[in-house]
Amino acid sequence: NRWPGYLFIDRSKGTLIGNGGYAGEPNEAGEVEVGYEVAPSYRNLGYASEAVRALVDHALQVAEVTAVIAHTLAEENASVRVLRKVGFQWDGEIVSEDAGAIWRWRITRDEAHAR
Repeated sequence: NRWPGYLFIDRSKGTLIGNGGYAGEPNEAGEVEVGYEVAPSYRNLGYASEAVRALVDHALQVAEVTAVIAHTLAEENASVRVLRKVGFQWDGEIVSEDAGAIWRWRITRDEAHAR
């Protein structure tokens, strides 16, 4: 599988701290979606930013990928802060039947290389 899920491990402690990965193959526009979560006791320590940065860098090594996208709840929260820190730009709001208003975030190859 070219777009797997990953476990995030704190190597210094040998502890599982979260997981993340890709929502599947790139879409017709060359965008691949990332998702992630970090255990509550490991939040606000930089792990999520490091993991998302690695997911973005890995995805953008694939020639057909033009951008990486992510979705969050339509509110200022920790996930939004992580995405902004990594260099994602707000790319609009959509409405989901399941979750209501959702914000779409996007980072292109050029934006990722400029950070």
